[in-house]
Amino acid sequence: MHHDEVVNIEGTKICPSVSFAGAKEGLDQLREKVLKQGGRGTKLRFICEPTSMSWFPLAVYARRHGDEIIRVKAHKSHALRRYYSRHSKSDKLDPRALAMMPVVDGGSVEELYLPDRMTNALDRRCRQREKISKEIAFLKTRIKSLYQWLMPGLSDCFEDAYGHRAKLFYKRYTNPFRIKSLGISGLGKVLDKVGRQHPAEGLAKRIYEATLRACEMYDHADGYIDFDELQKEVDCELNLLESYEKVQKKLIKT
Repeated sequence: MHHDEVVNIEGTKICPSVSFAGAKEGLDQLREKVLKQGGRGTKLRFICEPTSMSWFPLAVYARRHGDEIIRVKAHKSHALRRYYSRHSKSDKLDPRALAMMPVVDGGSVEELYLPDRMTNALDRRCRQREKISKEIAFLKTRIKSLYQWLMPGLSDCFEDAYGHRAKLFYKRYTNPFRIKSLGISGLGKVLDKVGRQHPAEGLAKRIYEATLRACEMYDHADGYIDFDELQKEVDCELNLLESYEKVQKKLIKT
């Protein structure tokens, strides 16, 4: 539900405040009420804060009916809302603050820009792509952070710490003692199998050395660390990472 506050150009309230649905029916009822109270020739001006996309249906509705739609800068409306809150505690405070902004500070309002469909779609896709990029970066940081305390130096052994070979290795070998049991020779064979190309020279040796250091650190630490659960955690993070990366590739192509 939404709440209205209807005032004239001087800021005088001209009809009682009511709650209404955000759907077209609720907006139609609000518009009819205001026009009936204001009389013939009354021009409507809708005022909103462009918070999230809650303003969008109202903007489309206003433009369709030839009404004015303006936005208030968020920090300006917040200051007025804070002033009113000293005297009143109500969920109708937001519409009151918004309605008074053109009267109190005309410079704080401006015409709301309603983009065309192509611009709107492009803007949303760009925001989505940025969000996914941040999620990917966050997951990579989590994975690297885990290995920094579990097997320090492991991620640095790979040319690409999040490449195909590295991710397949992480999925199978989060337990350093399991890697140690392979030996350098066995580890080299594993690295050959999990990569599309021949591994970089010395990769097995570097990983094995990092593994030995981790085994020394966590020797007789079974009561404090569960490597099987850590493997499940890594698998979950990697699945999320790969999922986001697939979506990112599709967005780049579109």
